[in-house]
Amino acid sequence: MKLIKRVLKSAGEYRGRIIIGLIATVLKELSMGLMLGAVFYFFGEAHGSGENVVFNCIILMVTCVILRFLFQWISNICLSGEAFRIFRNYRIDVGNRLKNAPMGYFSDNSLGTIQGTVTTTVEGLETYLMMAITDMVGGISMASVIVIMCLIASPIIGVVSALGLVAGILVLRIISNAGMKYSKMMLDAQEGLVTSTIQHIRGISVLRAFNGKSEVGDEMKNACRMQRDAQQTLENASAFPFQLYRDIFKVASAFIMMTAVILRMNGSINSTYCLTFIVSSFIIYSGLTTLGNGTFLNQKLHVELERIDEILDIPEMDSSTEYVDITDRDIDIENVTFAYDKRTVVNNVSMKIPEKSKIAIVGPSGSGKTTICNLITRFWDVDEGSIKLGKRDIREIPLQQLLSQFSMVFQDVYLFNDTVANNIAFGKQTATREEIVEAAKKAKCHEFIEKMPDGYDTVLGEGGATISGGEKQRISIARAILKDSPIIILDEATSSIDPENEHEILEAIGELTKDKTVISIAHRLTTVRNADKIFVIDNGEIVQQGTHEELVGEEGIYSRFIKLRADAIGWNILTA
Repeated sequence: MKLIKRVLKSAGEYRGRIIIGLIATVLKELSMGLMLGAVFYFFGEAHGSGENVVFNCIILMVTCVILRFLFQWISNICLSGEAFRIFRNYRIDVGNRLKNAPMGYFSDNSLGTIQGTVTTTVEGLETYLMMAITDMVGGISMASVIVIMCLIASPIIGVVSALGLVAGILVLRIISNAGMKYSKMMLDAQEGLVTSTIQHIRGISVLRAFNGKSEVGDEMKNACRMQRDAQQTLENASAFPFQLYRDIFKVASAFIMMTAVILRMNGSINSTYCLTFIVSSFIIYSGLTTLGNGTFLNQKLHVELERIDEILDIPEMDSSTEYVDITDRDIDIENVTFAYDKRTVVNNVSMKIPEKSKIAIVGPSGSGKTTICNLITRFWDVDEGSIKLGKRDIREIPLQQLLSQFSMVFQDVYLFNDTVANNIAFGKQTATREEIVEAAKKAKCHEFIEKMPDGYDTVLGEGGATISGGEKQRISIARAILKDSPIIILDEATSSIDPENEHEILEAIGELTKDKTVISIAHRLTTVRNADKIFVIDNGEIVQQGTHEELVGEEGIYSRFIKLRADAIGWNILTA
């Protein structure tokens, strides 16, 4: 009942159909009473007109089969079918919540746990949840109906059959406890294996470079070993209770037959009742033989549902869909402080970024440059201070509306395992093919896309693995151009491009940033020199700010940065 209540609570709009399916399951088992009625009628009337008795029994049997088929069909479409719809909605809900989760959620929670839950765990629930409920409801319904019928017909037979049922339930408690004890261990081992597999795949280049000897490989082996040990422990703990459970019903059925024969021999019941009880002994527990698996599965499903609830309990930064008025697109960062866990990364930072201005943020690695951009786009929420867009705190702006104001081009580009066209149109799902092509032309990637096997319909590998880094960068710029947001964030987007791609990528960025507010995290002199204002960050604080001309003459980080860059540009390769 606990599991059924849980399912009904989660069913939402499908609750009515689930209830209908459960009722149909009960009625399917109740129809077995009609079959026993036919058996009782046959044995009782066997001495009469043979043809009429046989014909009537056939009618009753056929009616029973038809009813069972009908109720089974209703049960299948209302339970099994709805399970896939319920968990489809679970997956969509998780996806929507993940989009609105703070980035810290992904740092604090294992990717393997999230992925294992929304794939393996949900897939198992889709397959087995309704099966377990059907087995439990059906098995208990059939046994209860026949026990009641036996009690009415012969209290002694009824008591014997009820004792078998009680003994089975006691063993079910042992199975249930084992399920509760070991299911979480199995789930943890499974998620650990998923996590290690992901890490192993991502680190495959390191594994090869070090001849397979690495901590990643060892963790993978340990995860496989833990999965094996968890499975073996489970099998060892449940093997005896499962066998005992099945044997109890075989023994109980034998006692029912023996009791029926003894009662017939001493004249307590007639032959009709005796034969009917013997037939009943083969039927009464048939629906309960799979209930042991269902009971263990019941506890496993409880653990998995709880894990889904943990994943669904994702902290949402914003769920509002009612857009607000934004008067302008000036960005004001006022006394902002932010820490990852307890490590302060941004300390009392204030910036003013006027609309359509071009600013650059420079500083040593780990100084907090990228974190400031992540706070502006509300990937994280500030700990202290505020960030305003158009004089409105960004925490008051619905997240989807806020993100629509920004286009971002990162150093590490991620492309989806989809067509080139769909990757470009990711920020504007309604874009036409003509708009996609126009954006690609502006991003200087139309020519190499046309040379691909299927052009814009070519499917890229996961992460864009089938194309070069420069090509990925230009496709990401085309995506940002098509989105056409008023504020552009370039997070070291040109730091690793090669000389062959540099000219085209810089031209593409020029097309992207026309008449836009531009916030650049950059190391290239050409990028920072043309900025309207430069902010120099060190240890999470602004240590210098001004134009290139103002800062280059000051003693400090910026002048040293410029000198190092100038020296690097002046390097030559000498040949003997």
